[in-house]
Amino acid sequence: MNKFIFSCWWFAALWLLSTELNATAAPAQSARLQTPTQAQKETLAGSRPVLSGSLSLAEAVRLARERNPSIQVSAQDVTLAEAQVRSARSARLPVISLGAAGTLANEDFFYTTGVGPGNIPRNAAGELNVGISLPIYTGGRLLARVDQAIAERDGAQSDLATTQLESVVMVKRAYFEVLFTRSQVQVYQEYVAQREASLKNTRDLFETGKVPRVYVLRDQTELASAQRALLAAQTVLGKALVDLKRGLGVSLASDFTLSDSLKVTTVSLELPQLLVRAKQNNPELVALQSKIKVSEAEIRMARAAFLPQVNLYAQRELRTPETPGFGSGGSLAVVANWQVVDFGGRNSEVDRTIANWQKAQLQVDEKEQDLAKLVAQTWLDWQEAKAAIDLTQAAVAQATEEYRLARERFAIGRSIQVEVLNSSVSLLRARLENLKAFYDYNVALAQLERLTGVEIAMEPAAMNDDKPSMKLANPTLTQQGY
Repeated sequence: MNKFIFSCWWFAALWLLSTELNATAAPAQSARLQTPTQAQKETLAGSRPVLSGSLSLAEAVRLARERNPSIQVSAQDVTLAEAQVRSARSARLPVISLGAAGTLANEDFFYTTGVGPGNIPRNAAGELNVGISLPIYTGGRLLARVDQAIAERDGAQSDLATTQLESVVMVKRAYFEVLFTRSQVQVYQEYVAQREASLKNTRDLFETGKVPRVYVLRDQTELASAQRALLAAQTVLGKALVDLKRGLGVSLASDFTLSDSLKVTTVSLELPQLLVRAKQNNPELVALQSKIKVSEAEIRMARAAFLPQVNLYAQRELRTPETPGFGSGGSLAVVANWQVVDFGGRNSEVDRTIANWQKAQLQVDEKEQDLAKLVAQTWLDWQEAKAAIDLTQAAVAQATEEYRLARERFAIGRSIQVEVLNSSVSLLRARLENLKAFYDYNVALAQLERLTGVEIAMEPAAMNDDKPSMKLANPTLTQQGY
């Protein structure tokens, strides 16, 4: 009886030990068993909410981060990598197992006839055992596996950051594209209205015999060309809206307006500063650096194969009184395994891991060079767009004045129709080029954010009251933006 009580206490202590180890080794596992939110259920089900109202650029970025499918996939990769870290860490902890067995046997079953089941003699036996296994020495293999899992998790987090930045840049670009094409549509609408008014005026002049019929035909041709350009711009706007809605993860049936505009900002960016930011924060570069750490851990694991592996095994057993030889017992063993000769297999594995490490180093060097090149090129594009805004703004003012003078000369008979048409086309082209400069400026700035891995604080530039606003008759353009 004393043996039985002692064994029970022994089992209870082991059970408490296993509970404590599980609680300390994997606290995060329980925390993840949460009921998904309704938004998560909708996302997993593939549904898309309908968006309405006014949408700012900041709100668009927030929606992209929350609902973009690519970001959600990358987030799952991070979750998987975190699970691998917990699995690698648990391999260094003891493994406790419990076992139980029970039998009920009839020794005389095959020799008894005409006897009821209740009279059949039976023997009962039961057994309970608990075992522990613990790695004592692995040559650093298990620790290297933990470091490898951590590096892979860091790489997955960097991949997620890359996906987030790419998704944000895509949404910003789509947002800017909608603003750009929307302004183009407005410019073409104004131009079509201008050509319609010109055609009406030309017809009136033709009916009074002041201009030849060719003037009417020329205005009709130019109006038809303007209408085709307007239709094309409206189509591009529709496609840009589709791209934006997809990037936001909302239904294509969504109907919303954009509250922000294409702006010039007061931000000052120097190329050396951007290059330093990119080298430190670019997530693609950080992910490649994580691969170096993974390769280093793989080298350590490959070299650990040359060292002995030592494990501890312990077992405790308890049998029922009906069992022959009733009693309890236990065992304790230390098992060592050392692979001495494998005819080059381990050496080949070490060589393979070293080659992967060297490859990762070269990839990092190549990425740093490519990144510096992209940052410099994008910075130059941004500088060019910034200068183009001022130049095209001046061109709009000049083209506006030229068009006004041409109309005045035509009204008093000192100019021909072609001069008026040419000046109107020049004004149209100048306005479109100014729109493009604003678009290129904002896109280049968003691309710099992606390359450097950090968000650039942007404040709209204040209007300069000393400068003329250069507004057109139906303004779509100001110094600040569209």
